Amino acid sequence: MDDTKLRVLTEMIHDRGYDSVEKNNVDNEMEIYHVYKDGVLVIVIFVIEPKLCTNDIKTCVEYLDNIKVKNTIILCCNGTTPKSKSIVEGLVNTGDYYIEVFDISWFSYNRTKHRLVPKHTRLSDCDAKTIMNKYGKIPDILISDPIARYYGYKIRDVIKVTRNDGGICYRMVSNNT
Repeated sequence: MDDTKLRVLTEMIHDRGYDSVEKNNVDNEMEIYHVYKDGVLVIVIFVIEPKLCTNDIKTCVEYLDNIKVKNTIILCCNGTTPKSKSIVEGLVNTGDYYIEVFDISWFSYNRTKHRLVPKHTRLSDCDAKTIMNKYGKIPDILISDPIARYYGYKIRDVIKVTRNDGGICYRMVSNNT
């Protein structure tokens, strides 16, 4: 992975609230990074070339099971096969794993640093409940939105959006299409 992509990946990890990213090449077939929060391993990042396939997923899941981690980010260089995409969705839907798949080109620049992108902040459960009681229904931000993906927001998270002019609005993360 080139320096720019690694820098943007590291910025994303830190913006999500994690402490450190360390390269851990215990597997010769892919780059593996460990992500820590308060000294505890919480996410494993796999960099897979050229295309994510079913054998790669099997290798990743076995590795995750061996180290007892359920969260992973998979970076692939040329997309995924339809079968591997289906397998990842199945693993996520069972709730056993939280897997995010990104194409490596996604890390060419940091989307949150664009001048037109307002500040996004996930609200605590207590603050989210207060906002929902005050406003009832609030507009959605899709889970597939680049900023929602960058921060790793989950469905039903309430996000405070602070615009450049100081205006504030709220969004709820959803998967509505």
